[in-house]
Amino acid sequence: YAYLLPGPITGTNTVASAVTLSAGYGSRRGGYYFGNSVSDGGDIDGDGYGDFIVGAPWGDYGCTSFEESGYTDYHCGNAFVFYGPVTASLAVDTYGSDAVLVGTRGTTDLSLNEQIGIAVSGAGDLDGDGYDDVAVAGTLADYGSTNAGVVWIHAGPLSGSLAVTSGDASVRGDSASDYLGTSLSVQGDLDGDGHDDLVVGAPYADEGGADAGAAYVFYGPLSGTNGAASADVVLYGAEAGDLAGSSVSFVENIDGAGANAVVVSAPYNDLVATSAGAVYVLTDPASGVLYLDDAAATLFTGRNTSDLAGSPARSSDLDGDGAGDVVIGVYADDLIDTNTGAVFVHLGDR
Repeated sequence: YAYLLPGPITGTNTVASAVTLSAGYGSRRGGYYFGNSVSDGGDIDGDGYGDFIVGAPWGDYGCTSFEESGYTDYHCGNAFVFYGPVTASLAVDTYGSDAVLVGTRGTTDLSLNEQIGIAVSGAGDLDGDGYDDVAVAGTLADYGSTNAGVVWIHAGPLSGSLAVTSGDASVRGDSASDYLGTSLSVQGDLDGDGHDDLVVGAPYADEGGADAGAAYVFYGPLSGTNGAASADVVLYGAEAGDLAGSSVSFVENIDGAGANAVVVSAPYNDLVATSAGAVYVLTDPASGVLYLDDAAATLFTGRNTSDLAGSPARSSDLDGDGAGDVVIGVYADDLIDTNTGAVFVHLGDR
């Protein structure tokens, strides 16, 4: 399920009061995992209403059947696009969506579901045409190397059923088991040229050490096929096992004077204690290749062993002062009790 709660939101709310979106009962093999990822879509169709995207990495909508281990399977992964206003609950197998991106698979091997829809992002205009675009990831895509991962960009507006491979641009992982696309964001203009940019995480990239992780920033406009290493800014994890890039986001106007930043989490970083975690905030980073421990970054860390700080890290202007803020999840924080978790808000322009 995915739930939409119309604003303004105050007090305590339950999902019973929300608009409910579901895969319905039409899944031919079950297990859509509809709602595994969700994102604000900005205004994809340009009608003045906000839109949103829901990922279903085991969805079978529009997928081609194949035989596997004696049974018929359909799963190929989906991302569903809904145009606002949405005011009534619906099931996508009955009522559909305004657009759906359909994953592909090249063989009959069940393991080759690319998990299209494992991460989705919108609310950015990467090609500068005035319509917001859609980014959808498949971390198990095998372009070039097994499980290297891929992110497809589809320029808005979108309608109907579309093969994810028909996208206007793509970013592909460089090495086997990088799982590029675990996190992504297209909601910021880091270089200030008027085009939104794309940041993609690959937490199992090995350039900084085994599973040190990486994040890649591509300045818009973006087109064609792009290898991850061709990014305008490449940020490698500091140490083996950090899993940098597990979460990524942009913060606009973080200092209140127009500076933009990219946020990269490394939840298994050991700087303070084993797997205490770290979150790096890099303001207007220079182009080229940087290792996160060498980059000029503001660093937030967990306090104790296995806090896993930065799972996830997000950004917004929470206090309305015009400066972007950083919200950091520490889901294994023990301050109140074992693994009760915590959320920390760091205000911009401080």
